[in-house]
Amino acid sequence: MSEFNIRVEWFIIKLFYGNNEIYYNYDIPIDDSSAEIIIPDHHFINVNSVFNGISYHCYIKDELPYILTNFINDVRNVSYAGYWWNHVTADNVFYETKKEKAYYEKLVFDNYEKVKSSEFASDPETVQYLTNKIKLSGTRGEGGDITLIAKEMEKEHLLVKYIKKLQSKNSTQSK
Repeated sequence: MSEFNIRVEWFIIKLFYGNNEIYYNYDIPIDDSSAEIIIPDHHFINVNSVFNGISYHCYIKDELPYILTNFINDVRNVSYAGYWWNHVTADNVFYETKKEKAYYEKLVFDNYEKVKSSEFASDPETVQYLTNKIKLSGTRGEGGDITLIAKEMEKEHLLVKYIKKLQSKNSTQSK
């Protein structure tokens, strides 16, 4: 969502052990190709009032998408202080472990009904902005209605913001 110039371009990353493929994912150039990311994991939280649940993207720091993103950019000598890392951190949740991920997903599940109108309320101006941004990228809606895509993007972003708020609250309380 925060990437300024939306382009659809990717590379395929395959890792092999001997002749066996053990990992397959996409590597996407970002920030005008100054850096690259491995697509983060896409997760769903099944909440009662949403038919298919709510989804978001995250990295778990001890799993391959995060490790490979670091590796590729270290090899390319790309600094994490760069503008590109702000894109990645704005649109994804970062967890230390799967256990931490499960903890925050349970918090979202347990509190969704109480906070959905305040934390997950869609902003029509943001949806319109995203719709225009998607149109500028050249997408004509082949994957679906552009407005629906924009709404889903905003829902994901609001969920990421909410989880980060929970993480921040918990880190402040533990100090």
